[in-house]
Amino acid sequence: MISLRQTMSALGISTSGNVSVLGSLYGFLYQRVPDDPDPAVTSQLSLRDKLVGITGRYFNINVISVGWDNFSGDERRWIEYAIFRAHGILKAGGLGIGRIGRYHINAADARGRDDLGSDDEAEDLTQEWSVNNDGLDVFVVDNISAGWIGLSPVPGPCDKEAKGMNGLIGGEVNLGALQLARTFSHEMCHYLGLPHNHGDDCPTASSARDNLMAQSRCCNSTRNSTVLTSSQQSTIRTHCAVHNR
Repeated sequence: MISLRQTMSALGISTSGNVSVLGSLYGFLYQRVPDDPDPAVTSQLSLRDKLVGITGRYFNINVISVGWDNFSGDERRWIEYAIFRAHGILKAGGLGIGRIGRYHINAADARGRDDLGSDDEAEDLTQEWSVNNDGLDVFVVDNISAGWIGLSPVPGPCDKEAKGMNGLIGGEVNLGALQLARTFSHEMCHYLGLPHNHGDDCPTASSARDNLMAQSRCCNSTRNSTVLTSSQQSTIRTHCAVHNR
């Protein structure tokens, strides 16, 4: 049987010294399961689900917080919740999330990229701050004034030297916990190859509005509209960033 330390080592996660499962394996800075925004809902994690997920098809991510020093305590916890929710949403889509790197860029170092005012600024951010590994670079910024709440190429490249966006904007941190969590997973699935499931008009079928790839303006619920069809699951499982163990 492969030990937890061996599994983490295989993912490229350091196992020297004291190892925190919640911090090192799940990427939670506070080393605790994030609270649900609804106090009546108890957040639960399954270590077995995590390990099963990364023994099948999985991908690694780098969560890059831009303008970190200006994030409130609540906003920092909302990122934790987005990572937590992504595990469940992608598990239902047949994918595990493996290594989760956490990176912080303070506002002064971001040179204005903590407030994205255009697609070009988003592209520049992903080029200037890409992480030199095989993980998807998922940027969460302080504010977006460009008229959208997240942005990603469809599909995104695995070559981080490619022109254009070689990462994705997983949302602006002030969206609130539920909206940030949905946008975070929605944009990752764009990067893995999924377009919106509708055109300019919102879908009329309730099932389509419950799909993760319905735009936020169209979805039934920011909490529950996270469904992926079998066809969508097949698509994201074949992206070049996905590992198959």
